Amino acid sequence: RVRVLEKECLKKINLYDQSGFKAEDLLGVLCEYETLCSGKPAKEDAYRSVLEDRPWEQCDCAICKDLGIHVIVFRGAERNRRRGFHNIHVFYRRLHRELQR
Repeated sequence: RVRVLEKECLKKINLYDQSGFKAEDLLGVLCEYETLCSGKPAKEDAYRSVLEDRPWEQCDCAICKDLGIHVIVFRGAERNRRRGFHNIHVFYRRLHRELQR
């Protein structure tokens, strides 16, 4: 069941990123997958907020431009490293802005 849900989540994540697919259409399977994997209630409100805000589209770093929505999907060490580079980029921009003041 976990593998089936994981594949369905990834399929719907890609559909959400590429089209007019609604966040609600993704949240059901995403929350079911998280609950099954973690044994805890899913963070549906937090997921909805991030999906609706679409921060990966607003970031100008190369990682977000390259990965799109997958920058927020934590699957495997490679994506986690890339996410770390994104965080450093954001921190650098903020630090640079503050130092210019």
